[in-house]
Amino acid sequence: MNSDLKDEALVDDDFGGISIVPSTSGADRVVKTQDFYSNTEEIYECNVETNTDYEAYAVETQVDAMIGDDGNAQAEVNLDYLGDWLEAIYPRLANILEMNASSRTFEHYEVKNDDGLEANSLQHTLTTTFEFTDPGVDEDGADAGGETGSFQEYQDDIDEWGDMQSIGRKTKASVQNTSTVQSQTTNAVAGEESKVLSFDVTSVDWSCNGSTIAVAYGKQNHPSMSFQGCVSIWGIFRRDLDPAKPSKNIEVSNCVTTLRFHPSDPNLLAGGTFIGEIYLWNVYNEEPELCNSRADEYFHRESITKLVWISQQQIGSLRFVHSLISTSTDGKILIWDPDNKLDHPKKGYIIARKKKGQMVMIGGTSLDVNPFDNNMFLLGTEGGTIFKCNIETTSFSDQISGSTFEGLSKRLRWRKESERFMDTITNPVNQEQIKQEVERYCMDRGYKEVNPIHIFNAKPEMKLLYTVPFNFNYEKQYGPNQAVSCSPFIRKLFLSCSIDGSVKMYDINNNRSIASFEPSSNEYLMDACFSPFRPAVFAVIGTKGKPYIYDLTISKKSPAYILENEEEEKVVNSGGVKISFNPKQRDFLAVGYMDGMTKIYKLNYSLSNLKKNEKKFLSEFVDKK
Repeated sequence: MNSDLKDEALVDDDFGGISIVPSTSGADRVVKTQDFYSNTEEIYECNVETNTDYEAYAVETQVDAMIGDDGNAQAEVNLDYLGDWLEAIYPRLANILEMNASSRTFEHYEVKNDDGLEANSLQHTLTTTFEFTDPGVDEDGADAGGETGSFQEYQDDIDEWGDMQSIGRKTKASVQNTSTVQSQTTNAVAGEESKVLSFDVTSVDWSCNGSTIAVAYGKQNHPSMSFQGCVSIWGIFRRDLDPAKPSKNIEVSNCVTTLRFHPSDPNLLAGGTFIGEIYLWNVYNEEPELCNSRADEYFHRESITKLVWISQQQIGSLRFVHSLISTSTDGKILIWDPDNKLDHPKKGYIIARKKKGQMVMIGGTSLDVNPFDNNMFLLGTEGGTIFKCNIETTSFSDQISGSTFEGLSKRLRWRKESERFMDTITNPVNQEQIKQEVERYCMDRGYKEVNPIHIFNAKPEMKLLYTVPFNFNYEKQYGPNQAVSCSPFIRKLFLSCSIDGSVKMYDINNNRSIASFEPSSNEYLMDACFSPFRPAVFAVIGTKGKPYIYDLTISKKSPAYILENEEEEKVVNSGGVKISFNPKQRDFLAVGYMDGMTKIYKLNYSLSNLKKNEKKFLSEFVDKK
């Protein structure tokens, strides 16, 4: 340190070699500094590693199912605790839900989803592996059953459809001729591959849970009854799905014309055939056939055109009873009870009108039940007229409690099932006449009791046994009606399509159509149905093969979307037959074609999801018409 500096002139803080000296009054003083350095010993570093010994073990755990335990695993639930918790939480939860329902916070807010801009896409193309035998086709691919007719012959028949008496074999032949030309054109384009897919798709339907699709194969034209049929099954969401290999093929002795899955059992499938038989199958059984009806004068003896399931709750019970409704080109509507193995119908109706004092039978081509009233049906016919029908579908269990039926002879005992059927004949005069004929038939053959089948074997007059269900008819279309579809959202709305190329929309209380749509020119329309998820959306398919999707919120005249196909040249020659929305997977649409293919389309977000105030929009659209 500088010895000239006094100790009190220093402060505690030193910065390098600089010392801070407090200022003093008077002349400036010269501050002298001196630098000091200090050294430390060098620090040495070294890296050292240590290892420890360890042992590793691999352990696997395997859980085997208990032998003989085929039941499903059930979770253990304390119902008392669950009930107490629900009782405690419900009042608060109910208040919150009520507040949300009455809140107007998001009244004018609408979600905009970019997925709505995505294109509709083809997901799968299903083809069957079933090997058909076709005795009615020669080596050149021509039908051996005779001439097939032409579109011009079909067009010439249109004028005669106005006369209800002319409806019958000629009309049905015209429809078959239309399909024949389409099938022959398809086979000519397909070449050698047509031998594999020589049979047409005749019907398509989804199971109630939407996971299974059934496709029926047959012939649209039937020069003979020797053609066999097939129903192919796919689990559409299975990991091992092979579109070219169904999980099951069900062989049928003749062509299958229509299919309908049970409304609550996804395994139970009903099918109708060309000769009038009805089958019930469990599609996942190794032997799927459960039962079938027989062709008979009092049953069906011509092509089954539509099957409809209905569900009704039994009086005084929580149990639901399911009935199967069928219609046919033979002019009958029959109600079947699956519990009696389709041994006989439990009730029947005839599709007929009086013409010059005589009953004229009309073939039924389409049928649908009003989802808000199980006794109200819409029926389409070969002549193009649509009828509203009142069909009583009361279950057997409800009828028997109030039965007042009594037999004439004490030597015969009427079985309960026979009494139930006789109770469906509401005209007392007709009931008495049938009763006499049936008892005479049974006594002549020495029977001790009257079974339901004896009623039909006695051959009573058809018009005594079955009644006419019509109570209203609608403006007709100029061709056989191919489909009727009731709106699942609005009670009074339904639509129909015809091979005259038009789709008509009706108010159920007005006989004139409220709207008419023609998706394409020079095209026969084969099927149409409402979307189960969008009130203002319906789909149409025709002989040009392109599915038309209408969205009335976008356009009230033209299709909002036309689903294009990858192989454009085949679309023109492969007509569409059936179209069906998946009841659970809201964006899946199935379309069956005359070339034997079934295509599964994935619809975009806009077509699959309900729009704000859409039901109100559709109601106003109907009311304004």
